[in-house]
Amino acid sequence: MDAFVGAGTSAVVAAKLNRRYVAIDIDPEYVKITEDRLAEVESFGKVLRVSTPGQSLTCSKKELQLELRRLTLELGHLPTQEEVVKHGRYGLKPYLDTFPSWGKALKAAKLEIQSGH
Repeated sequence: MDAFVGAGTSAVVAAKLNRRYVAIDIDPEYVKITEDRLAEVESFGKVLRVSTPGQSLTCSKKELQLELRRLTLELGHLPTQEEVVKHGRYGLKPYLDTFPSWGKALKAAKLEIQSGH
């Protein structure tokens, strides 16, 4: 049972393994995503992934960290994701693709705040 099903990963895995499952979510959008993914498993045996053209990462992890430090100094506080989109050089996608979490992305910028630079 998954009471916070989100995109339905646990339900999809259960379905692929021919296990019984209960998937619940309060958000109708996530319920629809889960239903669509489960329908794909039923029809094709797997979730289909649609390839979408995207920007390739044109900067390194270090460059992203330095950009967050620059934004921190410019804004006077740790930047939010919205501020990175508005004021940053790279947009948000490279950060989300490179770091496991937003907190990990901000780690270098936090050091900037703590050191008082």
